Amino acid sequence: MIDVTTLFVAIIIVNFSLALIIAGVSIHVDRSPIAMSAAQACSGMAFVLFSLTGQIDSVFSVIVGNMLMIAVFALAGEGLYLFRRERAPHALLWSPVVIIGLLFTQLMDNITARTMIGAAIICVQCLHLIVITVGIRLRGAGRGRLLLIVCFATVGSINLGRLVALILGDEPVSSITAPGLLQLMTFLPVLAQSLLMAVGVIVMEKERAQSIVQEMALHDPLTGLANRRLLYEQLQQAFDQSASEHKYGAVILIDLDEFKPVNDRYGHAIGDLLLQSVADRIRASVREGDTIARLGGDEFVVVLQSLDSEVNNAQAIADAITSTIRQRIAEPHSLLVSSEVNANTNRLQMIECSCSTGISLFIGRDCSPDKILNQADKAMYRAKNRRGNKLSTFSE
Repeated sequence: MIDVTTLFVAIIIVNFSLALIIAGVSIHVDRSPIAMSAAQACSGMAFVLFSLTGQIDSVFSVIVGNMLMIAVFALAGEGLYLFRRERAPHALLWSPVVIIGLLFTQLMDNITARTMIGAAIICVQCLHLIVITVGIRLRGAGRGRLLLIVCFATVGSINLGRLVALILGDEPVSSITAPGLLQLMTFLPVLAQSLLMAVGVIVMEKERAQSIVQEMALHDPLTGLANRRLLYEQLQQAFDQSASEHKYGAVILIDLDEFKPVNDRYGHAIGDLLLQSVADRIRASVREGDTIARLGGDEFVVVLQSLDSEVNNAQAIADAITSTIRQRIAEPHSLLVSSEVNANTNRLQMIECSCSTGISLFIGRDCSPDKILNQADKAMYRAKNRRGNKLSTFSE
């Protein structure tokens, strides 16, 4: 049978090694892996203190050691919340560490009670970590997330089994370093936990990096709207859906009136803020599932799907949505810009802007992205030639 002390040494080496690997791989990427690296180091330090039981003051080997062990899961939670870009509930994550410190101070002579309390708290922490991890949304397979879920589920299950065994009195614990099947069954999976957590974090960071690259390849960096490449993909899907449902769709081309004078008068920084404001207002004007894209400059495109099987009804819906877009864009835009006098202060700049819009209806697959955009473009220029701030529909 493997000696518990030898197992502790292996756990210590593995944890500190993984802490350095995670920090080295991800230190320039994000703060969340640093929290995970600290969790691995914390676990290693806890087992250093556990292995010194009987050789150092029990305040360190028992109380501090177990507080560090519980802090591993608190740090893992901090890292997961950072990964989700959410504010962590620090009190919830760290209160178990305080509870362990207070209770273990009163239970120095009762190792069984301490072990039961520690196992119960770790079970609750692992359940919380599983909930946090499940809430992470990534493009792709999410293998890193799955590894972390398996990690926390395994640790929680082992500690639950340990708790049940102690409640049934199957194998009382005399010392944390004492040999025994229960001890080995508890600490041997710690090695697997450390590896799963480390690999899970690194894989998740890689998946997020790939997701960011994909996002940049398909979206406009200024507004976050679809770019031309994604627009063409969405248009082709809209044609297929129109054919299967036998319903009209529509493309709305939007061009801001007199945008160049805004750039010339106020500068490109304010021009960019205006484009972002326009993008937000278009988002608020369309239906969920409709595609919005920025073609470049001050041109935007909206793809409306599944309008109606009757052309007149479809036209009426497209006209209503386009009118809403025009009305919202025409409302004054309140832009928060840096003061020219003091860069640390901001001021409000009111900009008024209108737009010219062109609509082109389509049905079925007998169309191409270039053709439908060209039709909408012709309708838009017809509106623009009528002194702007108008709506026009393409007709042969």
